Amino acid sequence: MKISLLKNKTEKELIIFLNDLFKEKFKYNIDRATGEFSKVHLFSKNKKNIAKILTIINEKKRAQVLWKMKIN
Repeated sequence: MKISLLKNKTEKELIIFLNDLFKEKFKYNIDRATGEFSKVHLFSKNKKNIAKILTIINEKKRAQVLWKMKIN
């Protein structure tokens, strides 16, 4: 997942995508606990994608706060 593609999305779209990633993470954990999961590399990819989306959401919130401070 490229960060440049994520930066063009709105905050609501990012949150929806983030929820989907958390659901995938939960599914991976269940599959790992039952012994059905063999693609261990997907854990780290999922974790990194979650971190990327959270970072972009925080950057957008920080930019909004700074913009309001400049206006006042």
